[in-house]
Amino acid sequence: ARDLPVVRFGDSDSLRVGEWVLAIGNPLDLRSTVTAGIISAKGRQIDIMQDRYSIESFLQTDAAINPGNSGGALVNLRGEVIGVNTAIATETGYNAGFGFAIPINLARKIMSDLIEKGKVERGYLGISMQSVDGKKARALGLDRPQGVFVEEVLRDSPADKSGLKTKDVILTVNGQSVNKSNQLQAMIARKSPGQNVRLEIVRKRKPMTVDVRLGVRQETDVQVAKKTARHSFENLGIAVEDITTSWASDTGYIGPAGALVVGVERYSPVEESGLREGDVIVEINDRIIDGKESFQQALDEQEPGSVAIFTVRRFNRKFHFFVEISAD
Repeated sequence: ARDLPVVRFGDSDSLRVGEWVLAIGNPLDLRSTVTAGIISAKGRQIDIMQDRYSIESFLQTDAAINPGNSGGALVNLRGEVIGVNTAIATETGYNAGFGFAIPINLARKIMSDLIEKGKVERGYLGISMQSVDGKKARALGLDRPQGVFVEEVLRDSPADKSGLKTKDVILTVNGQSVNKSNQLQAMIARKSPGQNVRLEIVRKRKPMTVDVRLGVRQETDVQVAKKTARHSFENLGIAVEDITTSWASDTGYIGPAGALVVGVERYSPVEESGLREGDVIVEINDRIIDGKESFQQALDEQEPGSVAIFTVRRFNRKFHFFVEISAD
């Protein structure tokens, strides 16, 4: 097909709180529905992503968003797409005035990477961080809450090689102010490995500039296991692997052998029971679990519709979770 109409992309970075927007989608099977509202907040983190490296920096809007809106466009009054409707915060499952959209600038980076490279490549700095509140600002000698506090610099990371240090405060990235940790994470993620960024920082109450050449984040043993796990039990929403010595060393695990949980699907029976990634399953209904094979065997013994007791080691403490075995 040729000459199809296309939408224009806007600039989600230039949006201002209070700006009018329209949400387009098919909520509740009502096709091509348009609702209106404003941008209520930017850079909102709502903790719906389980991966600690996932990017959460949503646009918040009070335009009515309901099931069926996800994937639809959030547009400004010029008809430019400035976000992709994604989620709502609600206790009923329906619109309560708190809708969230992925900023289009982040979505465009993902789209371009997939088209050009077949995968998403994100810049990597190599720090853990915290936002700076009033108490931290006083301790750090700042005149107001601003910037992002560097909690840890990972060894041999781009940040480490550039000279960034623990207790530094990052104020800007390439001249753009940054005041929340997820905002900094999103800004770096929109860069590509190999790009250079200039950070304005405060170190021991003195302003400095640090230039960093971004790298590629190396996958951990657990992340690799999630991609290659042979046992992914879809009905339960769980993926497990054998414990590796490197994982045990990295996490300080000193418990018995078991099946390491490397993936938990959102809203699955396993998640609802309370299990999460990083748990080690050591028993199912008094049967000893020493790896993924015995985990599979123990599950095969369960009756569909029954409830199994999972004994789990978490932070070297013992917990019990009650998991309903799907009849599907």
